[in-house]
Amino acid sequence: MPDQWMHHKVVIVGPSDVSQERKIVEEAIGYLNRTMGGREWLVPVTWDTDSYPRFHPEGPQGAINEILKITEASAVVAIFSSRLGTPTQNGENGTEQELRQACDSWKAKGLPVPMIYFNVDERQIAGL
Repeated sequence: MPDQWMHHKVVIVGPSDVSQERKIVEEAIGYLNRTMGGREWLVPVTWDTDSYPRFHPEGPQGAINEILKITEASAVVAIFSSRLGTPTQNGENGTEQELRQACDSWKAKGLPVPMIYFNVDERQIAGL
């Protein structure tokens, strides 16, 4: 019987000002996959690497939502810094829409697990 592998989709969301942080999370997931062994595998998915420009009736964010399929993920990692993101047709920003989908799905079925992180400059915390 062939080995059974369990894949866990981890969607990484955040506006363009945290592109470096999103990349670090992807790299950390790669490191975990290489070093932890076992039969479970984390699959990172991001809007800037897994989506592509195309027409969608709900605009660019509608296309991104369709590709990311957030409600099918095991976890959603949201990262914020100095901005929330680009407004979409319905007035929310893209990251807010993605995180709202994750939270609504988590409330309904327990997945994906939403995780929210903030990249805050230590000087902002100290009030400098």
